Amino acid sequence: MFSERCRRCNKEIPFGGTRYLVNVEIVSAFDGFLPDYEEDESHLVKLLEDLEQNEELDEAQLENDVHQEFTLVLCRKCKQKLVEHLGEYTGDVEGSPPRPKRFINFQ
Repeated sequence: MFSERCRRCNKEIPFGGTRYLVNVEIVSAFDGFLPDYEEDESHLVKLLEDLEQNEELDEAQLENDVHQEFTLVLCRKCKQKLVEHLGEYTGDVEGSPPRPKRFINFQ
């Protein structure tokens, strides 16, 4: 019989059982600001240092710095916990006033 496991709690989810797919996309953000390297050479030195560090990374690591996508399978309980947890950061918890967005602590 086919089954999957919840990626959070490892609970077995049998064929036909309730499971949730969470599609995650992480994209590097660009704020539109490009520094003027002619006025301040320290930016150019920093850029060159960053490029040298990136030479040590392989293609997959560099790509993951810019864009990543993955899918998680969750059971109902873990899906509810995820929604509650994310709601704390977006102000989207039903019946709660909007909160200022804050960084998620993954510890």
